[in-house]
Amino acid sequence: MDEYISSDRRGDSRETGREDNGEIGMEDNIEETISTGGSGLYLAIGWIAAIMSLAAYPFVFGVVGIIMGVLASKNQSKGGLPLIFGSIILMGIGLMFGHIIMDYIREYTTKAL
Repeated sequence: MDEYISSDRRGDSRETGREDNGEIGMEDNIEETISTGGSGLYLAIGWIAAIMSLAAYPFVFGVVGIIMGVLASKNQSKGGLPLIFGSIILMGIGLMFGHIIMDYIREYTTKAL
């Protein structure tokens, strides 16, 4: 009986194609890093696009933010859902007040120069 339990804990090489000693191998760590590594880039691009949707092209940059949030969520990132909601809200603000925000930016940048 002990033999069956110990072989069950190690894993069966016929099922997985490799023998598992109960330790986390380098392959598992690399796969986990690769699957979660891209979500940070998606989040950064998404938040930049969401903020840009306040001033210019809210439909374009807002949708880019939403898409990046969905891609980040698919990579098991917890920041994807807030990015989606944030992009929708900032896109709505950009649609309603985008012309006012752009006028303020133009006026502020001309005074600074």
